[in-house]
Amino acid sequence: MVEKKSIKAKGHSNTGDRTSGKARPPGLVMPDEPLPLVFRIGLILIFGLLFIFTLKEVSSLDVGFHLRTGNYILEGNGWPRTDPFSYTFPHHVYIDSQWGYQVILALMEKIGGSAALIFFHSSLVLVCFYLLYRTARLMPIDPVTLLLLFFLSAAAAEFRFMARPELMSWVFLASVLYILHRYTEGRNPPLWLLPIILLIWVNCHNGFVLGWMAVGCFFVGLSIKQRRFDKRIFKWGSASVLVTVINPYHIHGVLFPFTLISSFRSGSLFGQAISELVSPFASGGQTTVQLPFYPYTILVPYFILFAASLVAAVCLFRKQKYWAVLLFLPFLYLSAKMMRSIPLLVVACLPVMIYGLPLDHVGRLFRWGDRRYRRFTLVAALVLMLLTIGMASYVVTDAYYLSTRRVDRFGWDWNRTALPVEAMN
Repeated sequence: MVEKKSIKAKGHSNTGDRTSGKARPPGLVMPDEPLPLVFRIGLILIFGLLFIFTLKEVSSLDVGFHLRTGNYILEGNGWPRTDPFSYTFPHHVYIDSQWGYQVILALMEKIGGSAALIFFHSSLVLVCFYLLYRTARLMPIDPVTLLLLFFLSAAAAEFRFMARPELMSWVFLASVLYILHRYTEGRNPPLWLLPIILLIWVNCHNGFVLGWMAVGCFFVGLSIKQRRFDKRIFKWGSASVLVTVINPYHIHGVLFPFTLISSFRSGSLFGQAISELVSPFASGGQTTVQLPFYPYTILVPYFILFAASLVAAVCLFRKQKYWAVLLFLPFLYLSAKMMRSIPLLVVACLPVMIYGLPLDHVGRLFRWGDRRYRRFTLVAALVLMLLTIGMASYVVTDAYYLSTRRVDRFGWDWNRTALPVEAMN
């Protein structure tokens, strides 16, 4: 009797194991088990593809502005309060919510030029996806689902792998969610890290409100599940909100993201002219003024992930994983609202999508035995590995970008097609 109680206590979690009381589906990998060798190789190849995707010549039109602002601060001018760069509008109130990122960017450029910028942002992408993998492994998963959704996520999000401050928000959001998922799985997470992450986040990018959103989804979802307020998340979540006033602009810096949202409306001047603010569902497969060349290499994987998210949300709701279902609601909306938010669906929902999709029951659906199901998973893994290798070679030769007439190019220099480098020289 004592031995049974100790085993139960050791396996306790806030959410419970979806395989408890049932026969374990064939191919399912538990959190403390290593992936089979073929899937580990497949995952390494996908991370290699991610790395190749991040090796793009610097082409962001905002990079010069970020570098100039970072140098402005490093020169001892302090945080800008009015616009120091617009000759015709010098008294315009200016809130630099990205100053931390800009200082890092300026230092990177001084150290190693364009190559340092590219490898810095490459490291942010790889750290983000590693955190997503670690989060997914907190739960029982089907390895085929893991490889397939990681492959689709890499393809759907790669167009934002560039020198942009939002990549820091991806890492911070993935870190917050990793801590919160550890909490739901009863793994004694360091919730005290949440305010520290938000404190750094608010001084690097205005996407810190996404951290509030994630904490709110877990607080509400766990409170519904437990039928009482979760005091620990409430305490550290409240601290995560309050700490964001510690920025150079105080309450104005906290409110700035909410004033910025109005600029992203589809009917605004920005929404009518900037391609990244177009809804991925707006063109219906046709070209538009903002998207003169239809980016099918991005949108096809995204549409598959969108559909998979809906299925996973229904499955998770049936399992009473309300915090995971609540995560889908805002991030599905944001990704459907504008293309620049497609990666947010990946960062916020990829682990629970992997966990929620019932692909580990394929063997039962077709009445396969363990041996036949393992043969299926092996073939699926090999096919995904070949696709990954093929896409990597497609990217390295620039054929991937040329196929949709994008200005992106593989490399670690300044992109002279997109930026007036020669003219400035």
